[in-house]
Amino acid sequence: MENNYIKVNKEAYNNLAKEYEERNYVVQDNFYHDIMFKNLKFKNGEKLLEIGPGRGARLKNFCDYGLDVTAIELSEEMGKLCSKKAPKAKIIIKNVLECDFDFQFDYIYMEAVIHNFPIEEIKKLFNLIYKWLKDDGILICTTTIDEADFECYEEKQDYKNKIKRFRHHYTEKSFEELFIKHNFKILNKKYREEIDNTRKKLWQILYLGK
Repeated sequence: MENNYIKVNKEAYNNLAKEYEERNYVVQDNFYHDIMFKNLKFKNGEKLLEIGPGRGARLKNFCDYGLDVTAIELSEEMGKLCSKKAPKAKIIIKNVLECDFDFQFDYIYMEAVIHNFPIEEIKKLFNLIYKWLKDDGILICTTTIDEADFECYEEKQDYKNKIKRFRHHYTEKSFEELFIKHNFKILNKKYREEIDNTRKKLWQILYLGK
């Protein structure tokens, strides 16, 4: 039986999918395309796994780069957006902790999704990621930086549809230590600040290896 946070988050993102689809993300999309992926030397046919692709914008980028793209998405409604945005991607609608692969990926990408897992579930997730990532592969993970480290069920305040979901808040230090504790090496890090009226957030982006 699924843990309660899985049920809550699945319902939340199913209900938020339409708002995600209609929202203007042009500035955000340009950052990821022009800055975040700029120094990654993607090669045609390399395998990439995105965990929690949401509305599918990054899936489209990765497909445009010529990558062999697989995605695991919990929400059925978000999965529909992904299929529309990136029809070339292979999309699996499932809890990632119940997935497995008999091959490895050159890249694993997690944008704004790791904070949807309770800290006691992170070990399961990282064990899978470690298994799925090639020895010379790169894991890319993002979250927002907060003043304190804590987790709770809370509403997504920057969306009109005030739906509660599970959220773990990380400080800059606790986010980095999370990966080091689970045997990942920090290769690089970047930051992105959202300065519009509804999304005043500072994002931390980690590039990691084994």
